[in-house]
Amino acid sequence: MGAAESNFPAPETEYPSWLAMAQSVFNQQASRWDDANCGGGMRWQIFPTNNGYDYKNTVANGGFFMLASRLARYTGNQTYVDWAEKEWNWFSQSVLLDNATYQTEDQKWLTPLNGLLNHTLQEFFPASMGDKIMVEVACEPFGTCDTDNWTFKSYVIRWLALTAQLVPTTAATIWPYIQASSKGAAGQCDGGTDGMTCGFRWNSTIWDGTYGVGQQMSALSAIQSNLITVDNLRAPYTADTGGTSPGDPSAGSGTGDVTPGEAGVYTETIGAGDKAGAGILTALVLIMTLGGAWFLVK
Repeated sequence: MGAAESNFPAPETEYPSWLAMAQSVFNQQASRWDDANCGGGMRWQIFPTNNGYDYKNTVANGGFFMLASRLARYTGNQTYVDWAEKEWNWFSQSVLLDNATYQTEDQKWLTPLNGLLNHTLQEFFPASMGDKIMVEVACEPFGTCDTDNWTFKSYVIRWLALTAQLVPTTAATIWPYIQASSKGAAGQCDGGTDGMTCGFRWNSTIWDGTYGVGQQMSALSAIQSNLITVDNLRAPYTADTGGTSPGDPSAGSGTGDVTPGEAGVYTETIGAGDKAGAGILTALVLIMTLGGAWFLVK
């Protein structure tokens, strides 16, 4: 969706389009909506054998709500609007969201948005750990962040920037946090042997000694978000405002023929050379297996 909304150059015609891939994911997720347990919602995992299949959480349902909402905005298709509202209605009435203080009927979207925004700024930008600087509070103060934790700042700060673009009344509140966090992130990007490796503690200009994809993603998101300004909050593209990514509403649903632009797994026809190569590799593996077995027996 990000590629479609920014009008990123389209892939070659034999590959799925950005929008079609997003529609494929949506269709597959919508097919997994579970009314039988908890009255609706998305499970955390797909298969019953997966750890986490037995519960529903904010991440799975929030992600599905965001995808449906962005597809609704981009395409104008009422089906996506209906699914976004269905997800929100279930989510807002579930134990996953404390809506007692800000969920009203008068401002269905703006009121909960402001409530979630205020909670996000209070929770993840603690004044005790820097002035308006983002902190992964669940693990960063304790040095226990894992691979997933190191990526979370990346998503949240991008979503904050997008919120400011789509709801300009929030921009003046959000922007000081993005500016302070991006400056802090840049201050952590002077580590490693190359002098350009990014760490994770944005409230310190001394490299914290950590590195990896998550740290780089988070710093990049913060710095890129800062390129948007309060004076230029141009919202992401839609199909009606210049977005050019072609869609396929049936992608991923298992219906229709495979055509250019349809989301799915890209495959190529297996030729004689491929079969010969596979045969040789199979023979080599078999020989090595038998040889190893003989060696162990002897």
